[in-house]
Amino acid sequence: MGRTANPIPVPESSVGKLAACLRTGLARKGFGYRELAEQIRYHPTTLQRAASGKGVPSWPVVKDFAGGCDLDQEEVRRLWEAARREKARRVRDDPPRAVGVTQVGNYAELGVLLASVRAKKDSPPYLLIERRAEATKRQFGRLPHSTAWRIAVRQTRPSLHQMRAFLVGCNVPPQRHGPYVRAWERADTQYRRDLAREESKAAIPDDLRRKDPYLLARELGFVPREPFRGYHLPWTVACRFCHEDVRRIRLSRAVADLNRPTDVCPVCNLALHDSLADRR
Repeated sequence: MGRTANPIPVPESSVGKLAACLRTGLARKGFGYRELAEQIRYHPTTLQRAASGKGVPSWPVVKDFAGGCDLDQEEVRRLWEAARREKARRVRDDPPRAVGVTQVGNYAELGVLLASVRAKKDSPPYLLIERRAEATKRQFGRLPHSTAWRIAVRQTRPSLHQMRAFLVGCNVPPQRHGPYVRAWERADTQYRRDLAREESKAAIPDDLRRKDPYLLARELGFVPREPFRGYHLPWTVACRFCHEDVRRIRLSRAVADLNRPTDVCPVCNLALHDSLADRR
């Protein structure tokens, strides 16, 4: 049987339950990892790692491990899928190492910093962050829990007020926001520099820039769903025929479609626009 296996680090976790199941099957068969390896196609070290409880092994390894130990394949698959979901949540919610607040230079670094602030404050639930932020809604506006979630998982670029409301929700009082405000300002400055570089690479012809952006959007086959904010900023629009195909476009990129073959709405299958060549 070999030496005694190390204890499972977190037996109550999904990864730990999967490891315990595999170890139980191994014990019932009276196998060690070497004996099991002789029955299936994996190295003993691979099988030992699979039952260590320190990570999620691949499904082929788990499947053959379970088969060699006569375990219920459906039950093992259920445990493995739960472990995979747990790992995905951990990767999503545990931010990379944050730089210091005075070192933040872009929105990516700011997002990691804000996620780490929440983690250091015992990861308050997003509904609790929303409730706490209500105390300063006159100053910073309302912060829905869905927005708090997007900030925490780094799926949005928060406005200054959204960031400050998020900090309040994480029990960082407004009088301590100064370094974070300066970090946001540096990140926003870098963002606008990047936009300027993008604008220089995707210049809009003068004849198109002189057009009303709402009319230009209609020529592209869209109707706006929100006010126009700039040629190089994301803009929510919908198909002008069915109004069902909603997407985000940047006019600086979308005008290139005027020179390409006709784009077709995936919902109503109507051509959104004629190519520029067809117009001439």
